[in-house]
Amino acid sequence: MSDIGMPITCVSPDVHGDPKTNTTWYLCTEEGRPVCVGELVSTTRGYPCTIVGGRPPHSINSSGRVYVRFNDAVCDAEYFPSVVRLKWYDDTTMSEQTERGYAQDR
Repeated sequence: MSDIGMPITCVSPDVHGDPKTNTTWYLCTEEGRPVCVGELVSTTRGYPCTIVGGRPPHSINSSGRVYVRFNDAVCDAEYFPSVVRLKWYDDTTMSEQTERGYAQDR
């Protein structure tokens, strides 16, 4: 994993359907702090796991996915972000979070 310590960001087509614009997504805690590859989190059931990546929402009704690795696992697992208390924020939401002081500098 060469991206350890890097915040997880993705650029994808605009979820509102505008083909000319892209949206930058940030995987964050529910409070708005960006999460990094290699960061240790726990599931809602209390199982510790390591963040290895993710996929942002592909539409307005999507929550995206988060890829994690459990300590004893041979392969990665894919979950909804809420399973590990995370959320994808788009660049507009991140700007609002930063202005309110919730999100740290990227």
